[in-house]
Amino acid sequence: MAGETQDQQGTLRDALAQAARMLAARPDLAEEQTREILKAVPNHPHAVLMLGAARRLQNDAAGAQAVLEPLAAAQ
Repeated sequence: MAGETQDQQGTLRDALAQAARMLAARPDLAEEQTREILKAVPNHPHAVLMLGAARRLQNDAAGAQAVLEPLAAAQ
C-alpha cells in the first residue's frame, strides 16, 4: 500500500498470513484477526476477502455477502 514502510508491509503480511492459517480451523479467530487488520488498514482487499471467507465458514452467508459485495463492486 502506498506510504507504508517496509516494516509495516512485513507486519501486515505476517498478520494476513496468521489469519489465513486460522481460517480453516478457527474462522472465528480469523475474523477477529482480519477485523484488527482492517482497523489499521481500512478496505485492504486481501483482509476483506479473508473476512468474507471467515463469515462464510461460520455459516453466515449473508454476512459474507455483505462484506464481499463492496469488494467485488470496486474491482
